[in-house]
Amino acid sequence: MKTHRILFGAWLTLVLPAVLTAQPQSHPVQPQPALVHLRIQPDWSLRSPTANVADNGHSLSVGVTVENVGNGNAPAAKLRVWLKSSGDARVVEVPAVKVGGSRPLDLFSVLALPDSLAGTTDTVFFEVKGDGDANPDNNRAAVGFQVPAGPQRPDLAVKSVSDQYADDGAKLKLRVQVANNGDTASGPTTLEVSCTPPAWQPSRADCPSVQPGDAATVTIELAVPPRLRGRTVRFLIEVLPVSNEKNLENNRLQRDITLPTEHPQPLPNLSLSNPDYKVEEDCSRFEFWVDVRNDGESGSRSTRLELTSPGRDVSCSMDVQPLAPQGSRVCTLIVDVPKDLRGKTVEFIARVDPENSVLESNEDDNTIPCQVTILLSQEPVKDTAGEPPVPPRPRQFPMLLVIIGVSAVAAASLVWLLTRSPAFRRARLPRRAPEMARPEARPEEVMKKAAPPATAGAGAAAAGATRKVKDDVYFTVTSPAEVAPKADFLVNVWAHLDAQREEVLKRARQAEPKIELQSPGAGPFAIARDTELEVRLQIADCTVDSDKQTIRWTGTIANAGFGVRVNDGAAEGSKPGRVAILYRGLEIAKVRFLLQVTAAPNPVAATDATATTHRKAFASYARVDAHDVLTCIQGMERALPGISIFYDVLKFRSGEYWQTRLQQEILASDVFYLFWSKAAAGSEWVEKEWRFGLEKKGLDFIDPVPLVSPREAPPPAELSAKHFDDWELAFKSYQAAAALPAPSPGGGPQP
Repeated sequence: MKTHRILFGAWLTLVLPAVLTAQPQSHPVQPQPALVHLRIQPDWSLRSPTANVADNGHSLSVGVTVENVGNGNAPAAKLRVWLKSSGDARVVEVPAVKVGGSRPLDLFSVLALPDSLAGTTDTVFFEVKGDGDANPDNNRAAVGFQVPAGPQRPDLAVKSVSDQYADDGAKLKLRVQVANNGDTASGPTTLEVSCTPPAWQPSRADCPSVQPGDAATVTIELAVPPRLRGRTVRFLIEVLPVSNEKNLENNRLQRDITLPTEHPQPLPNLSLSNPDYKVEEDCSRFEFWVDVRNDGESGSRSTRLELTSPGRDVSCSMDVQPLAPQGSRVCTLIVDVPKDLRGKTVEFIARVDPENSVLESNEDDNTIPCQVTILLSQEPVKDTAGEPPVPPRPRQFPMLLVIIGVSAVAAASLVWLLTRSPAFRRARLPRRAPEMARPEARPEEVMKKAAPPATAGAGAAAAGATRKVKDDVYFTVTSPAEVAPKADFLVNVWAHLDAQREEVLKRARQAEPKIELQSPGAGPFAIARDTELEVRLQIADCTVDSDKQTIRWTGTIANAGFGVRVNDGAAEGSKPGRVAILYRGLEIAKVRFLLQVTAAPNPVAATDATATTHRKAFASYARVDAHDVLTCIQGMERALPGISIFYDVLKFRSGEYWQTRLQQEILASDVFYLFWSKAAAGSEWVEKEWRFGLEKKGLDFIDPVPLVSPREAPPPAELSAKHFDDWELAFKSYQAAAALPAPSPGGGPQP
């Protein structure tokens, strides 16, 4: 009994809890988390906005970094930039951005700043918009900036003009009041008076420096010509502008003045008549005489008689003593004749009182023309009367020259016969066969094959080419700095030597005498004479009549002129301009400048400009295009030895070299020549090279050289803003360098 109790107690203690634990228990069912579908989307974001005032406070340069913080690649988008104080906005393209990538954008002079913002604070806003943006809340950024106060400038203005007569109406005195409405002193300048009809040469007087808010009075005295008695003359009074003057519209003032009818006293009247001349026997000089008369009612004072040729190459003068009324005097001049005038007929002009220093009753008869025929000088003939004539000795041809000529002809005939023989041709074939059977050559071997064959004729031509004269050529761009909306103006691109720069600026100023021209330049380049260069011009919001012209360098000044018109509706502000100089389709130099479009253009305004002369270039091309490309580069380096082109990229295209040598060459280059074809469009290495150049040095660094039509090889989206439509012109340049066959009508050569 005791044993059973022990067993029952053990069962209650050990077994029963285990049985109860093994029974199924009711537990609450936990819900399983549902599968969430993750959508792949880009997410544009903006950071690091910057704003800098440029162009002396006339424009704003901004920058911002566009990021893709989403989980999908972002396609191309648009960035909108605007000012808080103005509703005008600029929209620029943003290239595609990969996941986690960023794209810094630096926009040069993107927004125009009105003068009313000078000395104030403003804010510039950025907003990026694109398809599939997951979170548009972070698409905006803003940054504030301070617009500096405008520079202090003078503003001269002609306020009033008063007139009075002196010497009983023989002289007219004009009292001109010149005021300064600007912020600073003007400095000394000049006051000029002219009239319509032009009765006399424009007169000038010094105008002293005028303080701000003050005025100065300038007096100009003019002699009244008798022929203008009783007439109303329109005077134009102008104070010449000083540097950096604020407003030029008030620098001029017109005034109509009626001159007195009668002259108070009798006047002389000088005139010329009866001109004649005599040439000396050796034609080195001639004697000229003319009657100087005084047909007036009073005596004349001393004056001058002058004789000049057209262009004033020959000029001679003498003093004329005072003449009594109705008196006359014969005046004689001895004139030295230059050698270039001998054997010609020259029309000289005689003029009495050329400075109009004598007040006369009639000044229209003070000049008279005279045609002078100057014969060629001859040797004096010796008098041989009474002596028998001596027959001339016959000319004897030197016998030595005859022998040398016959020997040269015989030697040339022998060489020609030997080179035409079958044995000579068979001897040349074994040396040429291995070269013709070789597989695709390396770039340096392609360059050797691109050179012309070393025959006698070709060798002489090559030697002549190397002996061509080369000059250090500079390129200068002349254009106005400020123009009005819808204005027509001229931009000139000049090629010249360093010593010819002053002559270039002189010619440019003669074409635009009222405008102070900006003249940035580039160079020098060692260019062979008779080399043809292409010039291209682009100006934002402007239409260029013919944006491509050529310059042939012959050693003298050459230029290409472009007619430009500001487009209708173009906003005022800075318009960037770009001039590119190309040789055989390759850019060798570029000049950037700014054109200000304003309703009140300043003819003496100047602006900053930058010029880049390409000294080192990187050539990117596909393997199948190597022969054509390297042949063109070889011709370019011969004509332009001042530029170094890195073109041996094929043997460096491997993984270990890409990160070192090619990147170093691209970063050290001034320009990236992208030879574009079907093969280049499909080349992985070509894409790596141009993408690296675009990322590090910008779009302006890339110079595309299309070998085929853009329909056959469309350009990449990132480079679509560059010109890819000049493939026919580029290929013709390569034809001239490499003697390639012409492209077929259906397109360019197939890679």
